[in-house]
Amino acid sequence: MKFQVFGYTISIQKTEIANRATKKATNVRVEKAKQKIIDTVEELKAENKKITQYAVSKRSGVSVNTVKKYKELLI
Repeated sequence: MKFQVFGYTISIQKTEIANRATKKATNVRVEKAKQKIIDTVEELKAENKKITQYAVSKRSGVSVNTVKKYKELLI
């Protein structure tokens, strides 16, 4: 594919465009999961409940594996 930008012709492969879109979608999904974890941890702290990976997973709707991946957010 060729695009005209500021008088220059730029050629980008379709796969490169798809890769960029995939990366962007992945980043959005990751940030949403992290925010759910953070919000859930704050809720559990406010309720003086024990913060465990399982509790955060169950309440936030995020998988246990995802919570484990971002366990630094549980502190």
